[in-house]
Amino acid sequence: MEFIQQFFTFPLAITAVPFCFLTLLMLISVFTGFLDDLPFFNFDADLDAEIDADGDIATTGTWLPIGITRIPLTVSLTTITFVATVIIFYTDYYLLGMLTGALAIAASVIAIIVALFISLYIAAFLLKPLSPLFDQRKSFAVIDYIGMSAVVRSNKVSAAFGEAVVTQGSLENQLDIYSETSDTISYGDEVLIVSHNPELKRYLVIKK
Repeated sequence: MEFIQQFFTFPLAITAVPFCFLTLLMLISVFTGFLDDLPFFNFDADLDAEIDADGDIATTGTWLPIGITRIPLTVSLTTITFVATVIIFYTDYYLLGMLTGALAIAASVIAIIVALFISLYIAAFLLKPLSPLFDQRKSFAVIDYIGMSAVVRSNKVSAAFGEAVVTQGSLENQLDIYSETSDTISYGDEVLIVSHNPELKRYLVIKK
């Protein structure tokens, strides 16, 4: 009970309360995904970033550590506030508890600022191994199917419907296709992918 009371008193509450709030938001987001629709929680935080030779983001003109900008804001803030809470807890227990009055308040404010600054870099170090998981440039490989051959898997191909399979080594990718020619294209025929129609989300094919 005493620990819970300390958890919600100054100076620990300054980071502990946001940590609890952010943890709750992150858990809700896992099950509902509602934070994906909020621009504040779904931003890339590039902040004039440049990519170094190792693929990390090196921010120019900011004090943000390398790598922290690749982590979603909710994850990074939750980690930062958690680390800061741990630092402030032990600082308050071993040092601030011996001070009183205005000196204790001033020391607490300084401890909060220092803890947040240190936790920023500790969080960046802890989250760095996870940054590739959140790198949207590496999340999905974009394959250009135009010019490739495919085998029809639907009974027929028309201007409104058609399915075909593109084989790449041991992998098979099924595509939605359509045809604008008068040639009859049916199951098992080999076709050539000519272009992609973004409105229809289908690939235009011709019979080989």
